[in-house]
Amino acid sequence: MSSIITPQQARRLLTETIKGSPRIQNPEVVIAHAEYIAELVQDTTNKIREAGIPFPVNDDEMRSASLLHDIGYCFAENPYHHPHVGGDFLRKRGYPRIAKIIETHTYAPEAVLLIGYKGQTDPRPWMPNTWNQVLIDYASLHAGQPGERITPDEKFRRFSVKRDEMFQDLIEYAEPRLRREIGEVDSLLKGNYGSHSAYDFLMTGGEF
Repeated sequence: MSSIITPQQARRLLTETIKGSPRIQNPEVVIAHAEYIAELVQDTTNKIREAGIPFPVNDDEMRSASLLHDIGYCFAENPYHHPHVGGDFLRKRGYPRIAKIIETHTYAPEAVLLIGYKGQTDPRPWMPNTWNQVLIDYASLHAGQPGERITPDEKFRRFSVKRDEMFQDLIEYAEPRLRREIGEVDSLLKGNYGSHSAYDFLMTGGEF
């Protein structure tokens, strides 16, 4: 089985999985959100390169990862484990690189720290350490409704009104880290090559 999944294959897998899951009430909304995250990731990558920063992420791979980043919602009994469950699902399907990219997004490390995952409470394996992973967070924090680009400040404001105590705990822990990630990407967008070393890259040809 090939470990490469094209954007077309990723879109098909996403659609089939979401529409076959009783956990997803509004499949079209979830699919539209995934498509928009893919657009934001590509736009961010393009602008970093336009700023003169070499940025060797594989655009097709990042589009596939963006499309599949929330697929764990289809299976997760606890929605706060959807990044981890999505990563497990994609590894079992033979896509370890995409799993690596998506399993750390948003509050994934903090969820392991606060509520554990499969008996594990060490958040470090789910801490983003590549630009590939950070791009998903950056896009997520700029996405409102599908097609609506918002600021991270507005995103965190919307987070703050959710009436969910566990969610609020997760965001409280995650926000400083996520804001650091945003700052590093914004620095690249300004052409600051010094920020390039903040994270590694998931190099082409690597397996996990």
